[in-house]
Amino acid sequence: ILWTIAISATSQDSSHAVVAGYDQQALNWDEVKQRRLASEALGWEATASFGDTADVRGIREISLQIYDDKNQPIVDADVQISAFHRGHAADAHRLKLTHVGDGHYQSKLPVRHDGWWVFDGTATVGDAEFLINQSIKFKR
Repeated sequence: ILWTIAISATSQDSSHAVVAGYDQQALNWDEVKQRRLASEALGWEATASFGDTADVRGIREISLQIYDDKNQPIVDADVQISAFHRGHAADAHRLKLTHVGDGHYQSKLPVRHDGWWVFDGTATVGDAEFLINQSIKFKR
């Protein structure tokens, strides 16, 4: 009976989750490694941040700034990320960020938990694919 209760409790708890696609990345390790090397060769940098205010539902603006190796902004990229709190990986949100100028991309995200958030995704311009993996701490 105790095991049934424990399994039931953890299966409904969003903190007990496997990151989506992790198994596929492990199976295709050579391809993933090549994508990472190509991304690193671009020399691009990304910096994520949370907006200062949230609405009554806890929805907050998130921003991502992307610059090339010469500190020039990356404009008109197709930026898509998965955002989740490390303690609630099952509550991942797929977001397409909108370019708002000078290498700044934005979207909105329900931010209900303080702590570490992971932004994992891609910024694509033509054939160039930049892999984004940012962990940032949020505190109200």
